[in-house]
Amino acid sequence: MVRIPEKLKENEELRIPEEMKKEIEILVSRKAEDSERILCFSVKKCYLYLYEENSPLCRMKYLGDKNLWGFAIYKYRTEVYSPSEFGFPSRTPWTQ
Repeated sequence: MVRIPEKLKENEELRIPEEMKKEIEILVSRKAEDSERILCFSVKKCYLYLYEENSPLCRMKYLGDKNLWGFAIYKYRTEVYSPSEFGFPSRTPWTQ
């Protein structure tokens, strides 16, 4: 059973916590080194945007818990983020 964070239930505006941003920076740096790619990210409120060489890859939405994230892949053809590409579910139990 998925436990829905209280903030999400109350419909408050979620933001990725500062300490989590530091963890993400370490993870992205390690992945970039391991894969010999140029990876970077940006954060806007509850969204994390991942880029490779300044080209968008995906967007993740923080859902109030370190282990709960929404996911959308960037589609170059339409220049939008799509949550239902490549078998990723467009809806999750906590957003229905």
